[in-house]
Order: sequence, then C-alpha cells, then structure tokens
Amino acid sequence: LYMEVSAKIVATYLEYVSADDLHVYSIDECFIDLTPYMALYRKNAKELVEMLRSEVFKRTKITATAGIGPNLFLAKVALDVTAKHVPDNIGVLDEASFKEIIWPHRPITDIWQIGKGIANRLEKFGIYDMHGVACADIDLLYKEFGANAEYLIDHAWGVEPCTIAEIKAY
Repeated sequence: LYMEVSAKIVATYLEYVSADDLHVYSIDECFIDLTPYMALYRKNAKELVEMLRSEVFKRTKITATAGIGPNLFLAKVALDVTAKHVPDNIGVLDEASFKEIIWPHRPITDIWQIGKGIANRLEKFGIYDMHGVACADIDLLYKEFGANAEYLIDHAWGVEPCTIAEIKAY
C-alpha cells in the first residue's frame, strides 16, 4: 500500500513537471527542479510547492512536507530540519539562512549525509555542528576523511554541485 501511494504521489508530480526534472530519492522522498516551471505556472518556488502539495492532499489525503533550496543539499536539509518547525510544513533555505539556522544546529546528525560515525570522528576535533566544520582546518578534514572531506566542506557552506540532470546522466 505504501508503494502504491508513493507511486500515486509521484504520478501527481509528473502531471506538472517532466520526469527529467524529478529524481525519486526514496519511497517517500523525491527531488524536483522547479526552476523551469516558475515562469510556466507564473508562481515562485513556494507557491509551486503549495500547489503540488494541495494536489497530493486532494488525491491521497496525505500532507506532504517539502524543502526548498537552490541546490539538492539545501532542499534536503530544509526538508529534514526546518520544515518540521513551521506551520505550513515547507522549509526554505538559501546560503544565508543556512548559515543562520543550520550552522549552529545540533545534533549534527540531523544534517543529510552526516551519520553517527562521521559525527564521532568530527567530535574528536571538537566539531559538533556545521559551523565547526566550516571553520575547521581543511587539511585536518582531508587527513581524517580523505576525498570525502570535499563533501563535508561543500555542505558546511551550503554548496552542492550535483544536479538532478547530472544524477540522471550518471
């Protein structure tokens, strides 16, 4: 039943956006690049999300939660951290609000792609939040995490170079 409802929700989105701009991340999460649709529907990102959420609710009686950001990482963190604390269940982050809201946020394991193992390794160096990662010695991060330090450093600054189009091309 869960998979059927998930498919119905994705099918709803696909009535409004191209499959090229939608990436199903898990059974209950997807990423949608709304950029090409703002002009088409004459709506900003939040208005488009509200429209999609309304359609999903009308068809399934499920209240979708959403994260909006200029890249995949900020959208996911907006969903995971901020959407749960606003009345409309739509979290919004940009680079500036990321620094204000997410840099001091704890526990750091609330942040996408930072599990307990990474958190424990960061804690050895007195790093407990994304601000600590942003201020950390880059050489230290590369020594501890190798090539994966690049993801930590990018994410500490709210940067995510990967796009839905690159995921699809891969």
